[in-house]
Amino acid sequence: MSNRNTLEQQIANAQEDIRQRENKVKRLLQQQKEQERKARTKRLCSRGGYVESRMPEIIPLTDEQFKTFFEKTLFGEYAREILDGITKQNTETVSSISAKAAAQANNSGITELPPVETLNRI
Repeated sequence: MSNRNTLEQQIANAQEDIRQRENKVKRLLQQQKEQERKARTKRLCSRGGYVESRMPEIIPLTDEQFKTFFEKTLFGEYAREILDGITKQNTETVSSISAKAAAQANNSGITELPPVETLNRI
């Protein structure tokens, strides 16, 4: 009978451990979402503030007027070409950094990186 109680206790302990880990995952996901929201808010305020500082004439515009101005100035072909050039530079920079990191990993004796799932474990 003692062995049965021990197994039942182990099962109960394992279930409690699972519950605690699930709650930890929920808390971490909430923290991640909160960090993403804060980063987005900061980015929007920073970029909006920059636009207003460079063009104070837009401050009194209504939301609809600002939207019209924004669409007519930033959704044209010239603006698209500029944005494509900038994003291409960013992609090339990321690729270059990735290649350098891979070369360093090869030089350090690391043969392969662990799968992302391993890195995301709690």
